[in-house]
Amino acid sequence: MDQWVPAGEAYAPSEALVGDDERRERMIERLAEWIEAKGLRSPAILFLEANKPLTLIGSQVLLFLQPLLGFIGPTLGWFDDDRILAEFATLLEDPASIDRILERLERRTTERG
Repeated sequence: MDQWVPAGEAYAPSEALVGDDERRERMIERLAEWIEAKGLRSPAILFLEANKPLTLIGSQVLLFLQPLLGFIGPTLGWFDDDRILAEFATLLEDPASIDRILERLERRTTERG
């Protein structure tokens, strides 16, 4: 399987995520579960709140680092497919998705404590 997403296909997953709210919600839930499993809930909330205006830049940095993250990601247990990374970058460039992630993390905080 090809490990690199050609530059022209970097935004192809965004078309798939536009109308697929169920997939977007699963990705948000998966990200929230990963953050919670690593014990990073409070730092993640702080980071996302502080950097909301920079979401577009952050998602572009994620795409820029795609080759490096594609190499170390599977080692750290993140993901093993560059297309998933591109979908997460697309997810993170949308301010509404950031709000949903924050909502999910804060809801988990109130449920547990």
